[in-house]
Amino acid sequence: MDIRSSISVKKVAAAMAAIMLGVHTQGAIHSVSAASVVVTETASEAGSGQSSIVLDSKLPKGAKISSEKAYNNVIALFPELKKATLTSSNYGGGNSYPQPDYKVWDLQFQVRMGSSSHGFSATVHGETGEVLSVYLPEYLWEKQADSDAKRISYAESEAISKAFLHKAIKGLSEDDYVKLDANGGDTISPLFGYAQYYFVYQLHVNGLPASENTVYVTVHDSGVVTNYSRNIPQSDFPSPNPKLSAQEARSIFEKNFNVELSYIPNKYSYNKKHSNYYLGYLPSTGMESIDANTGETFSAYNSTDTKTEYVTESLPNGNAFVPAKKELSAEEALQFVENTFPTPKGYQVSESRYEKRSYRSGEPSWNIQWTKEDKDNSYMYMNGISAEVNAKTGEIQSYDIYNHRMDNETEVDKPVENKQKITAEAAKKLAINKVLALVPNAAKELKLSTVSSSDTSYFFNFTRYLNGIPVYGDNVSISMDKTGAVQSFYSQFSADAANMPAPSEPAVTKEAAKKIFLDRTKTTLQYEGFGGYYGIQGDREERSIKLVYHPQLSDMDYYSNEALDASSGKWKLLYGTTQENIVSDIVDIKGHSAESLLQKMVTHGVLTPNDEGKIEPERTITKGDWYTYLARGLNPGVGNDVYYSGNDEDKIFADVDIDSPYASVFNLLINQSWVEADPELKISPEKQLTRGELADMIMSVLKYEKLSKFYQQGTDLAAVADASQITNKGAASLAIKLDLLPLIDGRFLPERYVTVAEAAQVLNRLAELQGKLDFFMNSQSYYRYY
Repeated sequence: MDIRSSISVKKVAAAMAAIMLGVHTQGAIHSVSAASVVVTETASEAGSGQSSIVLDSKLPKGAKISSEKAYNNVIALFPELKKATLTSSNYGGGNSYPQPDYKVWDLQFQVRMGSSSHGFSATVHGETGEVLSVYLPEYLWEKQADSDAKRISYAESEAISKAFLHKAIKGLSEDDYVKLDANGGDTISPLFGYAQYYFVYQLHVNGLPASENTVYVTVHDSGVVTNYSRNIPQSDFPSPNPKLSAQEARSIFEKNFNVELSYIPNKYSYNKKHSNYYLGYLPSTGMESIDANTGETFSAYNSTDTKTEYVTESLPNGNAFVPAKKELSAEEALQFVENTFPTPKGYQVSESRYEKRSYRSGEPSWNIQWTKEDKDNSYMYMNGISAEVNAKTGEIQSYDIYNHRMDNETEVDKPVENKQKITAEAAKKLAINKVLALVPNAAKELKLSTVSSSDTSYFFNFTRYLNGIPVYGDNVSISMDKTGAVQSFYSQFSADAANMPAPSEPAVTKEAAKKIFLDRTKTTLQYEGFGGYYGIQGDREERSIKLVYHPQLSDMDYYSNEALDASSGKWKLLYGTTQENIVSDIVDIKGHSAESLLQKMVTHGVLTPNDEGKIEPERTITKGDWYTYLARGLNPGVGNDVYYSGNDEDKIFADVDIDSPYASVFNLLINQSWVEADPELKISPEKQLTRGELADMIMSVLKYEKLSKFYQQGTDLAAVADASQITNKGAASLAIKLDLLPLIDGRFLPERYVTVAEAAQVLNRLAELQGKLDFFMNSQSYYRYY
């Protein structure tokens, strides 16, 4: 796969369809057909267990198992569901899309808690009786996850997951599947919360791995399997015997393969600004799968009728983008979009929303939506137009027409039959002119990198170059139908050109990097799915399965997520960081009295090294530092180039608004109810933090503010030498009792500044207390995922 072509119109459409449909989504409510029995219970009946009215032993047309058998198969895997009430059993197509060529029993469950009720579902194959999906809600098993119970490790959860897999799929042997994502248990995990371990298995067909045949299992760290889902292929599998030998496929791969020196962010995240880049090598061509019978190359994200060419073509000087002289109004933003991309007939503006800080760019933006009034508004029909405009500069950052139906694929808007189609060369010229006019410095910084065409569309991707080097993730893409009508436009620049590292002769040459990649890459014979995506005209081609040789790094299960550092020759993850790598980069904690705790905080992403690899354990911290550490305990990625999206009037504190670098930190803490927003209160995030202030802040997290005021007289501080100097005696007393802020030589030292090492000790103690106090992390509602 060409790393410069990070977005394709069909991939975007497929992702949109998946999001909207929620295939096998836990607890989803969906339509059913054919035989259906539904019972509605009274409040007194609900929660009493299975109702015999819902189940019977009858076989609807085409079914080989009854609703009763389907229910029993589910209960055999998830006995906890006996506590729930089955409210309906329906035989039909289920909630998968496209509709499968088999039917399923769709079992709807309900649990009533007081005056409220909670619904969820399970599906069972109507012919084989195999359980296909089950979601087990936490209120059915949370009592099993006692706070004092041992929390299992990733390795232990993997053993539980595999055992459950063999129980769910009868006759499965160890050679019949492989676990995907080898680094699944080695990525950064939060300090706080209960763990949900997420596993994906690829089942074999005819002895070969099959990308279409996957199983998903989720295991809670109490040992409970909480989610199970299975995808069953909807296409026939070809013969496992290839016409092309492994050696011939390898020759094709090595002939096509190449690498490219690129600017790569240390922590890449789509749609985020990045400030720290390094020079590394990534595959530029040749990572597509090779048809094992014809020798042709394909990308799984493209359809079989799409022809793709990889180029490196500079853009001519042309009509350059002219930035706005002042911030755009809603009317001006709308007019600019409609002048650039004429709105198709029948669409009307349905929303124009201003965001002071866009999720995409971090700057003010207008988000505009158009809808077509004469179309079905149900979730089964996706029809509309969306655009985002940078209100400050006038840049159109995205434009997308989504137009297809989810059920019978009818009523989609087709291009006007008598409108003249344009040639591929004319489409290319049109795309270049649009990009020159819409993107700042396009002629200087962009190069055309991908040209694709299908029966219905053209697609072009442009890669950003700085100092003559491509920037990973910085792309502009544009797609149009065969008449030249633009259907989508996306522009994403994350790098600041002024702060990129100066180009230099890399320690690892391109030839050496290519050899390192080739030595580590294997070409595996397997089945892979192609097509099945929506075209830009709403049409959807059939999904097919091919026998291919698939290139992948030899020690990865399925796909590569790594780049080769051009300076050190080491492999680096593109997304996230392994625990081993992040700890090994620290240079100033070895030998420190709190070394193990500091290392633990680094491992969980609470503490992050500076550019010199230092944690500075004896540095005194600010209030903002403490809040940041606390938020990272919940989500290690918070505050790392993350923008909070909000309106102009949003204000968190008097000295912290949505433009503050602490905005995302405080919003996470507010959502967790650890901090209460107050637009009239100054929180002073840059102020140095004392132990007395930290005691107050801890009480807010523990929900002990009132209790601490109750103990304000501090009668239990008689043994504390400096008790008279403590302002909030109740907070200090509780912090001492809970061993969060222990005495130092018999003194509490309320005015002493808190160091990084001391903060690590407090955070570690909080982690040990989670689930053991009445409120602090005593809910199953916040999870960390692996």
